[in-house]
Amino acid sequence: MKKRAISFVLCLMMVVTLFGNGIPVYAANELEPPIVATEETSQDGPEESEAEGSPAVEASEAAHGEDTNAAGEASSEVAGTSETDETTEDETTEATDAEETAGAEEGTENKPPEAADTEESATVNTPETTEEAVAEEKPDVATPAEADNGLVTVPNEDGLTLQEIINAAEDNTLTTIEITEDIELESCLLIPANKDIKIQSSDEEQYTIEAPGGLIALFQNLISVEEGAHLTFENVRILSSRQGTRGPVLLVNGEVTLGEDAIITTNSNEKQFASAVKVDGEDAILTIAGGTISDFSFTGSGGAVFVENGTLNITSGTIENCSAHLGGAVAVEKQGTVIMSGGQIKECKADESGGGIYLAPTGSTFDMSGGEITSCDAWWAGGAIADDGGNSVSISGGHISKNNSINGAGVYVGNLSTFHMSDGAIVSNHSNASGGGLHLMGATGEMTGGTISYNTADSQGGGIVLFQDKADGNLTITAGTISHNTANGIDLGGVIHYAGGGIYVDEGCALHLYNVAIANNEAVNNPTRQGRGGGFAACPTAKVEIHLNQGAIIYQNRDQSGFADEVYVQERGANQNIPFISQYYLGGGKYDWTDAKGNTIDVYQSVQTYRDDPNQNITLFNDLTDKDPGVKDALEEVKVHIAENKGLYGGGIATNGTVIIGTETEEPATGDLTVSKAVSGDGADSNKPFSFTISATYKPFKAINGTYGDMKFIDGVANFTLKDKESKTASGLPAGTVYTVTENDNDDYTVTKANSEGTIQQDTTVTASFENRKEMPPCPCGEGELIVAKTVTGSGGDLNKEFTFTVTLDKKNLSGQYGDMTFANGVATFTLKHGQSKTAKRLPAGASYTVEETGSDGYIVSKTNAAGTIQTGSTATVAFENYKERPGSGTDAPPNPPVDPPTEKTGNLAVTKTVSGSRGDQNKDFTFTVTLDKKDLNGKYGDMSFTGGVATFTLKHGQSKTANGLPAGVSYTVEESDNSGYTVTKTNATGPIQTGSTATASFENYKGSSGGSGGSGGSSGGNGGGSSSHTPQPARVNLTATKTMDGLIPTGSGFTFFLDDANGQRVQVKNNQGGNITFDTLTFNKTGTYVYYLTEQTGNDKNINYDTASYKVTVTVTCPYDYAASVAYEKNGQAYNSVPAFANTTKQAAPAPAQTPPVITPARPLDKVPKTEDSSNLALWGILAAASLLSLTVLLAGNKTRKVRSQGKEHQS
Repeated sequence: MKKRAISFVLCLMMVVTLFGNGIPVYAANELEPPIVATEETSQDGPEESEAEGSPAVEASEAAHGEDTNAAGEASSEVAGTSETDETTEDETTEATDAEETAGAEEGTENKPPEAADTEESATVNTPETTEEAVAEEKPDVATPAEADNGLVTVPNEDGLTLQEIINAAEDNTLTTIEITEDIELESCLLIPANKDIKIQSSDEEQYTIEAPGGLIALFQNLISVEEGAHLTFENVRILSSRQGTRGPVLLVNGEVTLGEDAIITTNSNEKQFASAVKVDGEDAILTIAGGTISDFSFTGSGGAVFVENGTLNITSGTIENCSAHLGGAVAVEKQGTVIMSGGQIKECKADESGGGIYLAPTGSTFDMSGGEITSCDAWWAGGAIADDGGNSVSISGGHISKNNSINGAGVYVGNLSTFHMSDGAIVSNHSNASGGGLHLMGATGEMTGGTISYNTADSQGGGIVLFQDKADGNLTITAGTISHNTANGIDLGGVIHYAGGGIYVDEGCALHLYNVAIANNEAVNNPTRQGRGGGFAACPTAKVEIHLNQGAIIYQNRDQSGFADEVYVQERGANQNIPFISQYYLGGGKYDWTDAKGNTIDVYQSVQTYRDDPNQNITLFNDLTDKDPGVKDALEEVKVHIAENKGLYGGGIATNGTVIIGTETEEPATGDLTVSKAVSGDGADSNKPFSFTISATYKPFKAINGTYGDMKFIDGVANFTLKDKESKTASGLPAGTVYTVTENDNDDYTVTKANSEGTIQQDTTVTASFENRKEMPPCPCGEGELIVAKTVTGSGGDLNKEFTFTVTLDKKNLSGQYGDMTFANGVATFTLKHGQSKTAKRLPAGASYTVEETGSDGYIVSKTNAAGTIQTGSTATVAFENYKERPGSGTDAPPNPPVDPPTEKTGNLAVTKTVSGSRGDQNKDFTFTVTLDKKDLNGKYGDMSFTGGVATFTLKHGQSKTANGLPAGVSYTVEESDNSGYTVTKTNATGPIQTGSTATASFENYKGSSGGSGGSGGSSGGNGGGSSSHTPQPARVNLTATKTMDGLIPTGSGFTFFLDDANGQRVQVKNNQGGNITFDTLTFNKTGTYVYYLTEQTGNDKNINYDTASYKVTVTVTCPYDYAASVAYEKNGQAYNSVPAFANTTKQAAPAPAQTPPVITPARPLDKVPKTEDSSNLALWGILAAASLLSLTVLLAGNKTRKVRSQGKEHQS
């Protein structure tokens, strides 16, 4: 009876519970009709999931006294990813209302406020309630004119569209618009005149502005910028989804800048009928400064950009993977201008001409001073650049490489155009026909510097080719290098031609060369024809003049057939052109020409024989080498180098036209006056123009009038301006003219001048030089000095001989005058005689240096401190002693010469590579060059192969190479390239090889969007200072620790660690990853001392003894040149010289009866119970229902036997 009474009471409790609680919430949710998620709500789904666990959600859960996650999950199963702005205002509504609002509360709590304000497409059950709630909660939003600092967001609470914000922007005032989501345009976006708009993505996200196909009219532009308007994009992606459109994505009539991470691209694979960007109008300017235009294909001209009477300015950024019929990347017409000082044009193609850039014959201009055009292709002409005539092409810097076409794979310049090259490089291009590097077709060119190297042409002109078209092709070269080019001499039809590995000149064209060395070129054979003329080869139709004055030195060339190593002139037949070939070379030395058998010949007699016998060839050899004194004198005058080229006929030069080298010796009684300008010092302005005045009189009473070279004299006075490294020459002044040169506008500068007054001498150029120096205050990073001293000993030593020295620093951006030495990109070159020295002052401390000497052949050289590091406040002295005995003196070595040991002492050199940072590419190959001061070292040493003391190789992240067995005492320098955009930290990049040890040169390349904080609590110092030419790079510290559990490496990441600064502020929180704890990189850009504390969080598991150690981390930041950081540890107040280690152990519990292992409840339940009407737990209802059901079972089984009841009890237990 007692048991029956208990069962009756339990049944009664179940009934009360059922009627008291009503139907559970989830039952109502199951009856809820499904909600269809819109496109916007589907996109916002990830944001909702990210909001879980946010402080707002946790605060809401605490207010209700229980977790609401399960309700949210139940609602999510029904509604998909939809969200709602609706919230419950009356907690006493009926059960159905509570069911509807439960999911709404969950979605609103888990959504960021800005998402709830802007997502108009969010699904709700009561639209009227939603509109009222939005109206009540929506705050006032400032208009563009009212917003702080002109910053407006899109979408915004006012509901303004992007076009409406632009229209409302104040004229001629910058308005910055941040977009917080992708934008689809339904009509053209117009930037009206006088608007100054900047559009950028918020935070670090990149959002897209696009117009899906069909929404923009066929001939309409996606974005138009009117004349007088300014538009800047940063970190925004402009996506064209239109197919077959006839309007550009961006029409520029005003000014547009594609800033950092701005992208214009397309997802269409079809060819378009318009360029991606059109720059139209005299005042229209497109500037690419870190942005990208990619993946466009156009049937006309200019796949990426079409410039019509406007300007394209590329300072950085990229145009890539674009194509067109003409100008795969850029096309220019109607006096348009392209200025390229940086950035890249790569992997673009043209169906006809101009894989990179095409200039139509309309008076346009291309000016390149930096950047790169690479890996572009054109079918007919100009793999990189094609000029169709009547334009101007100028190259003063940058690289043009790895391009392909039939003609002019690097640069093609057409009829009546002008070409000028003063610097830069045209390298590694390939032509299927002619002009691997440069092709002049009826154009006039001038080369005063730069490099054309490693190009190939299957037919003619591996480096340069000149052809006649509507006009003659003409080229004058006064300085520069044409080297390592190849021409095979076979055209597309298989016809054999004069090749010209370096240069080919066709009939009707002319090449003028001055002060040139033609050396180490080779005429090569092919299977059907033997080569001719290793240095120079001329066809019978050619006109050839090789003079002494400003002429050439031709030597050390090779003809594989042995026919004519140096000069070959083919039998003239009926042609009447007779060559002039001097028997003297540049500088006045005598060639001593020989024939193939080594017999000395008179070149004038050979020419006379050639004149008399139409079947006679001219074939010339000589035995000159670099060691000949006359050759060394000649090389001091050389400004043009044609070397290491190969061709079938004419390894260096081949001609069917005119080649004139130097000038005729008979000249009038005149002289020249050159005025040169140099600016040096940290505080000097190299762009400042300085004004000069020359006063000149002839035979004291007669003034000079008229134009003389670069100067025009009026009544004996000429006025002009010069900047740093510029000069002007008054040529052909009468000998005996008295002159005075005066400089103005040089306040605050210290002026050093030479030859500012004097008299013009016959056949002489006098240089009036002006050097203006201005210093900055001392560098706070520290400075030191470097002295290079020279001594010559021995009876055969020449005490008047000048030896050439080169000082190389690892600071490649160091340029200017430093004491006695002038550096350009970290390199200074000068000469010293016996007893002389030079001192470089105020060099930055921490800079590594190497000093090398040349011109010491025949001497025994002893050197001290030829490599090292500049120290603050100290002077490094490098000493070179050259010893030489006179032949026959009885000794060929200095007193007490060193005795070679039985075996050579050797050491090793290892080069290691690491890449770090969130944007570091760990699969990228970085190129390294190891240079030894032992130039005769050749062969394989371990992992490195050396040629002439130089080894080149590549490394990726985590890789290394080791050179084993290098001679001890050899100095090395390791340099890395291909690291643009990275911050490079290098260790031991220069130094000596030590006996029996391994020197390790380590290079760490860092690239990241942001670094850690420098923290607080330390004494901060200055900003690092430094000269105006260098900005110190920040120091980076990566803190790590280790974790063990009972001496073993734990699995998972269940332990938490804190990094706090000296003020107790939490800097980072990290969990272990197995046995390792890694903190985010800390970045420091101020000197000083920074203190942190590293501890482990004591967890809630009572079975674990948590490590309570506290590690003090002291980071000391200095600035020797770039910022550098050192780290020291203390553990519980004691010095600690290892990586911080945390060791946890398991508590030893008393023996206990065997039982089920305890289940460790997670800190946050994985499943949440939905709320009932009166806030009681659904779990309680379930327990009571189960108990009541059990009691009913007992009642029904009351008449059964005791055995059955006993079994029932056992079952219950």
